[in-house]
Amino acid sequence: MMLIAVAMACAILQDPGENREECKKALDTFHAATNGAPEPGKISAINELAHHVCTASVAAIAHYLSSESPALRIAAAKALGTMDHPKSVEALANAVVPSEADKTVFDAVVKAVEKVDYESGAESLHAVLARFHEQGMLDYVKEVIPVLGKLGSGGSVDPLLTLLEHVETESKGGRVGKVRTANNTAQNKALAALAGPIKAALAAITGGNQPNSTLWRDWWQANKESLTAGATIVYRCKLTGKRWSQKAGEAQSCPNHDKPEKDGQPVKVLLHSKT
Repeated sequence: MMLIAVAMACAILQDPGENREECKKALDTFHAATNGAPEPGKISAINELAHHVCTASVAAIAHYLSSESPALRIAAAKALGTMDHPKSVEALANAVVPSEADKTVFDAVVKAVEKVDYESGAESLHAVLARFHEQGMLDYVKEVIPVLGKLGSGGSVDPLLTLLEHVETESKGGRVGKVRTANNTAQNKALAALAGPIKAALAAITGGNQPNSTLWRDWWQANKESLTAGATIVYRCKLTGKRWSQKAGEAQSCPNHDKPEKDGQPVKVLLHSKT
């Protein structure tokens, strides 16, 4: 969304918690442990390094997202999902499409995007929704939909609504845009089964509750501005790495330390509180 994009552009990234010496020591141990090690040893080293969150440690683990070993790629994804750092979500987002060759790896990457919980992670998943018509992609789409609901990005509303429109029409044998085959019973059932999860994701993001795509789109257009104005912004304290939330429009005030200057890096904008 525009609000978080502007705020992100103004943020200056820092590594919280870990100082350079601590990070370097952990990396030296990691490289020694992985040099020539068998796969289980490398996985153990990845899990250990994940306890040390800094730019360099994220990069070292992200390297294994392109490993030829599915087990190492899964281990790297799971580790990055525990590391609250903007570079973690960037690495995971870049791994979404390459991981499609192995559904198990894809699932691990998508779950890690959900766990690290940055709004920017949602954008990489929108492209998966748009490919629902491609052969074999419905299982991938099904995995992504609830994750978008949990990430809560307002930017996911339009992609989800577009998918819902296709589902409502094509699951009944109609034609909207690209269609693999019309009147395919198995495909139609699979598409129809996506309607419920899409509506649940939309409700989780916006707090709305509409029975079909037409009413959802009308409701969204009528309420988008007020929802954005009343949104809650989740920030990450650049000094400590801890998160806090406050209403849009309020001056940043990191509660996790005594420094008076602004120290907030925006993580996500929540249109709807799930409490």
